[in-house]
Amino acid sequence: MVNGKPSFGSQSDPDGPILRLDDGGMDKQNIPVAPLLYRDVDVIVAVDNSGDLTTNWPNGTALYTTMQWAQQRNIAFPNVPSPDQMVASGNSTKPRFYGCNASSGPLIVYLPAAPVSNGANGVVNIGTVSFSVDAKYVPFFITNGQMNALRPAGSPGAADVPSNWAQCVGCAVMLRQLKKAGTPIPATCQTCFNQLCYS
Repeated sequence: MVNGKPSFGSQSDPDGPILRLDDGGMDKQNIPVAPLLYRDVDVIVAVDNSGDLTTNWPNGTALYTTMQWAQQRNIAFPNVPSPDQMVASGNSTKPRFYGCNASSGPLIVYLPAAPVSNGANGVVNIGTVSFSVDAKYVPFFITNGQMNALRPAGSPGAADVPSNWAQCVGCAVMLRQLKKAGTPIPATCQTCFNQLCYS
């Protein structure tokens, strides 16, 4: 109380009663993966809509930063390539599975935003500090987001994944439980992992 009124602290009073909230992007962890690492989950679907590059597409910084954060805390997390390696290998524009062969920690199904629908490039990859979007572009956002996740046959993004992409995601979800049960990996799933697993 100051002069009979509640005091809410100040910027220079970090111990005051102000609750400061930060977005995960403040430390470059734009994908909210870290809280899930404490829950012993088998698989995490990580959708990366970061605007890391000058083109406002992701380069894997969020996932790489989370890996470093987890390593500093001895939390199991799969190895992922550095942002430079991710871009150079083309893995910043197409789905990949990280941690397929790991004995602990989650398998990460990484879905980086990419222009996988006609007319999306230059429209849906807008700057982070964009406070409004012209309504005529909303359908591009919805269509591109849907195609980025589903990768339907005939779409520009279908070439980056096996033709049974949906089944491959199902295989990723089951992988840890299959290994725990000592059940052989189905041939279809193994084909998916051969094409999509990074590590």
